[in-house]
Amino acid sequence: MKHYLKILPQYFHEVMVGQKTAQLRNNDRHFAIGDTLELQEYDPKRKVYTGHAVTVIVTDLIKECAGLCRGYCILSTFLPFSSTRFDRLLSGKKTSGRSKKFSKR
Repeated sequence: MKHYLKILPQYFHEVMVGQKTAQLRNNDRHFAIGDTLELQEYDPKRKVYTGHAVTVIVTDLIKECAGLCRGYCILSTFLPFSSTRFDRLLSGKKTSGRSKKFSKR
């Protein structure tokens, strides 16, 4: 199942570069392993979506553990594409679909 969720700008970048691989969420959507999350960047100061989004896959789910509030869950997520390519886009370096060892000479 695919879920569309807000994510704050400071966390959006961390997800994109592969540093943030878990989400603490209200489990009002009955998340499951294998679900897809489309995390849509949301600016709470301007109260608008920025238009940026990233899709991650739920790889693990914790619904009950000491210290976790009732109705909440912890989702482990996997970013299904290379964050290295995204880093290059952010830095302004040119990217290609091929790695150097496979490029034509």
